[in-house]
Amino acid sequence: RKAGGGGGEGKVGRYADVHTDLVTKVAFHPSRRAILASGSEDGLICMYDTGVGQADEALVCILNAECPVRDLTFFGVEGDGLASLTGSEGTMVWHWPSATRALSIEDLREVVPVMGAKEVGEQGGGGLFSVQYHYDQGGDRLLLALSDVEGQLTVLQVMPGGVFHPVLQLQQG
Repeated sequence: RKAGGGGGEGKVGRYADVHTDLVTKVAFHPSRRAILASGSEDGLICMYDTGVGQADEALVCILNAECPVRDLTFFGVEGDGLASLTGSEGTMVWHWPSATRALSIEDLREVVPVMGAKEVGEQGGGGLFSVQYHYDQGGDRLLLALSDVEGQLTVLQVMPGGVFHPVLQLQQG
């Protein structure tokens, strides 16, 4: 995008001195098109306002995910939520405008239900891994896709308070 929020020809904004390691994911806000989030191997999520002309003034806030970030998704009617997945199968959910962490789970494998399991964590736990978040705008639902080493995919709705409700399961990849 052109720095300053416009389109067409011109310089693209460059934000070089914020992350200290590789950037692994970027996501533009779905309705506030000038807002950009970047996640990195350094464990930071940086929020920028690309409509600001000066790169050093574009940084809105920095969120500490405490582990390398590999997925970011804006969610909520106004897009004020930001869900992140880490390389260690953790997740954090934020109200990014206030930089408030609403949910922090170090290892999803220990707390999420998988369809068909009698207890949370059943089915080996260690073979379960997070795939990505998705925000369903029509249903105002934050969804999380998980898989296991055998190709079973489970989609969970993330509810307030860190409650996970199974929605869908696909078997045999």
